Amino acid sequence: MHQSALLVAEVADETAPQQVLRSLMSVQGWFRETTRQVAPHHSGPVLGLLVLLDRCGPLRARELAEISRVDPSVISRQVAQLVDGGLVERAADPHDGRAQLLSLSAEGATLLAATRQAMLAVVESRLSDWDPDELRAFADQLVRLITDLST
Repeated sequence: MHQSALLVAEVADETAPQQVLRSLMSVQGWFRETTRQVAPHHSGPVLGLLVLLDRCGPLRARELAEISRVDPSVISRQVAQLVDGGLVERAADPHDGRAQLLSLSAEGATLLAATRQAMLAVVESRLSDWDPDELRAFADQLVRLITDLST
């Protein structure tokens, strides 16, 4: 049976919340695979840390670990790789000279911007035949979904 036929059969037997959950899991897999394609030399978790540093500004490693829900020892290794790769910079915390703040380097910001642009190009290409009003309505509903699931 063709994959799309299997999907239709699955959807017919699901409640709406089950369909939403399955769809979110499919989107997560799509996102992971597409990220591998557009940024093959950087893992999803590494790019995720760059996104957090871009969004939240300079952070201590402990704060980055808390926000990303990753063990501090894992963050320590990942940050070391990012610093060695020139994607993240360390600077003394002006409020506590013993601590260091992590921030995106210019190279990290460039990589993140290029990855976002490549991901956007894939989305635009795949959705190019959608009616613009339907796409806008879907985008609005997706924002609502994410907001509701995040509260």
